[in-house]
Amino acid sequence: MSSYPRLILLILVSFLIIDSETFTPNTPIQSIREKKLKSTTNHNPNTSNNERGLQTRLENLYQSSLSIKCPFFRRRTADLLDSTTLTLNFLASRHRSIFPSFLYLTPPGSFLTSSKTPNLPLSTLKTVLLEDWSNNYYITGSLTCQIYNDDTLFTSPDPDMPVSGLRKYISASSNLFLPGSRCELKSLEVVGEVIKAEWRLEGRLKLPWRPKVWSYEGCTTYIFDEEGLVKEHREEWNVGWVEVFLRTLAPDVAGIIYDL
Repeated sequence: MSSYPRLILLILVSFLIIDSETFTPNTPIQSIREKKLKSTTNHNPNTSNNERGLQTRLENLYQSSLSIKCPFFRRRTADLLDSTTLTLNFLASRHRSIFPSFLYLTPPGSFLTSSKTPNLPLSTLKTVLLEDWSNNYYITGSLTCQIYNDDTLFTSPDPDMPVSGLRKYISASSNLFLPGSRCELKSLEVVGEVIKAEWRLEGRLKLPWRPKVWSYEGCTTYIFDEEGLVKEHREEWNVGWVEVFLRTLAPDVAGIIYDL
């Protein structure tokens, strides 16, 4: 059997074996200004029943993935669903004798809301971002979705990055840190056509042994598309990711290596 039929069979089986009716979402992402799948799949009157059915099943699988307790596997599952969606779209465009030509599915890790507020001046965007920082959004995931593109790219030195998709980023950030963790804003300035934030982060991770994230500083650059929505959230640290991870997960080893 060639690779395409195997892939199609794998996708179809994965859609059929999971019973989405038994899952009840219990993640903070549900409360973060999210519009439901209905507004995403029903906005186009030409959308077919099959397309809506596939999109709904993808959504149900994504919701089920949010119940995975390990952040690493939760992210990997969401990435797999997005990759499956993009593969289906590619196959639909290349093999129209197999798939209907109108098939187009939205990666479930990307779409969050159809309500955006484009073309705001940078001064207003700065004010909105200041409000997000006051909500400790780096820790809580509570940010203003209306100024972000749904497929915003989030990058950082963290080897688990980048994250493509606003919805996946919110899910990851809202389930990473324990209460009491803090990312303190030091400055937020408009620099040319971008906005830059300098910050200091410390806290504890949501792992069984509650490892402490020792204080480190960073800079985030907000880059905007032609409609004035954030298209890239680019993060830099003042220390290397290896040192951050060792100080968090193996502090004794980090103390020897970095003479702490």
